[in-house]
Amino acid sequence: MNYRLIKRKGLKNLTLRYNNRGVTIYAPKRTPQHLIDAFWNQHKDRLPEISERSENQEYHRLRDQAREILLPLVEQWAQVMNLSYNRVTIKDTRSRWGSCSIKRNLNFSYRVAFLPDYIRDYIIIHELSHLVHMNHSAQFWHLVSRYCPQYPQYRRELRDIHAKRVV
Repeated sequence: MNYRLIKRKGLKNLTLRYNNRGVTIYAPKRTPQHLIDAFWNQHKDRLPEISERSENQEYHRLRDQAREILLPLVEQWAQVMNLSYNRVTIKDTRSRWGSCSIKRNLNFSYRVAFLPDYIRDYIIIHELSHLVHMNHSAQFWHLVSRYCPQYPQYRRELRDIHAKRVV
């Protein structure tokens, strides 16, 4: 089994992620290759042996379950906020919990459905707010805070959850 290597500024530690796309190692920008190789050798035997087919089936099951959870919540919050959207898509995204397109399409990672309710609501409110402000301006955050006053705390919790998503 091989891995994909991503080096980034600002990282302090080596991390490993395993999913249906394979294995990715994230490393600080100047990490020597021999340290990355040692890290890989230390962790590769711990990776679960899951067939690609069963992993794909599991993803589809989770995505369908997420759709059942998220679609009614998006509709509920859209009504509360008096907003309309075009379409909701549930995806297997890695770097984003959600997104909003200029075509008024909302996209969510299936993982959002399995977060605590209040964080899930924050993400939905955040993406719906992009239907009004397609940026992160002061007006955008004011709109988010109208429906989710504790959003700064929830953002911090979300960052912590995201940081812990390693094997």
